Amino acid sequence: MITSREEKMRDIQEEINREEERKKRNKIIKKTIKIVAVLLIIIVLMYFYITRISTHSIIVKEKRVESKDIPENFDSYKIVYFSDLNYDGNRKDLDNLVKIINERRPNLLIYTGRLIKGKISNSKKEYLIKKLNEIEAVSGKFALYRDDNEKSILIQSSFGILDNDVREIYYNTGSPILLVGIDDIEKSSEILDKFNDTGFKIMILENPDDADNAYYKASMMLAGKSLNGEICLVPDACLYKVDGAKKYYKQYYTVHDVPFYISGGIGTDKYSVRFNSRPMIYFFRLSRKN
Repeated sequence: MITSREEKMRDIQEEINREEERKKRNKIIKKTIKIVAVLLIIIVLMYFYITRISTHSIIVKEKRVESKDIPENFDSYKIVYFSDLNYDGNRKDLDNLVKIINERRPNLLIYTGRLIKGKISNSKKEYLIKKLNEIEAVSGKFALYRDDNEKSILIQSSFGILDNDVREIYYNTGSPILLVGIDDIEKSSEILDKFNDTGFKIMILENPDDADNAYYKASMMLAGKSLNGEICLVPDACLYKVDGAKKYYKQYYTVHDVPFYISGGIGTDKYSVRFNSRPMIYFFRLSRKN
């Protein structure tokens, strides 16, 4: 049977249409593969960022604190404040932290928050004590700490414990500044009555949300605990908010004109990852304001 010319043309056109369909499908497949590949790369990079860079790379926040209440002998005085070590036995991270702190040569070191994450061996505890003892501070090292099991580690590491207490800090010749440690806000009025309204006072809080009740005699306030939200999709949408740090959890606030600094901590807690909340320490320089 001889195929008519019209049938031949129809067959050719159908073949052309099928070829165009194959090309379209191939383009869609190639485009889909590229999209999936890009998404996989983004996921891998994101995982690397939140589990490696965001959890192990420490930021040093340098702040100049100016006040007319700072004694002349404390002008240019250096304070390092860090919190929530949550040490899990990672020696490299601990070594790096000690190196960063000692490079700043602080006059005073302040620590708050949980010290150990989970259970660690005695050898790792001994290494922690050894490294914390390597941190040097002319005026001393102080910690606000309530856990009796871990408090002994800090004491063995040459930290003075602030437990609802007031300490006078002297430097060179002249007036002191005061460290005020408050871990029980119900006792705050009794503690605050130990000093008058004059002089430079650093208020250290166990719970950031206690700031509203403790601010009125402070020159500046410090707290940790919040890890600055730990995982923050955007600055005001953080997944990690613990009791005592739900109102105040970001790095800085002003509470009734008193500067309030909240440390983001060093380790991780609930999620073992960080996003938009890098490990950090505060490095303060006091400056007398005339």
